[in-house]
Amino acid sequence: MQPISLLELKKGQSAVINSILHNPEFGSLDSTVTRRLRDLGFCEKTAITVIAHGFLGSPLAVRLANGAQFSLRAQEAAKIQCCRG
Repeated sequence: MQPISLLELKKGQSAVINSILHNPEFGSLDSTVTRRLRDLGFCEKTAITVIAHGFLGSPLAVRLANGAQFSLRAQEAAKIQCCRG
C-alpha cells in the first residue's frame, strides 16, 4: 500500500502510522520535533484517526489508538506518513 501524508486524510478517516519523515521547514529542530512526536505516541504501527481539520487545513485534530487526542500544525502533520487500513 502506498504511504500518504496524514494531511491527505479526511475527517473521520483512519490509518496506521508508517513512518515519521524529515521536514526541512523545521531546520535544525527537525530531530527534536520527531522525538517529541514519538514521545507523545506517534509511533510506527499506531492507528490514527482524523477528528477535524481547522480552517484552511491547519491545525489538524487527531486521535491515536490509545484514545489520546492532539492538535497538530500542518508542518507537524506533514512529517507523519500513513497507510490506510
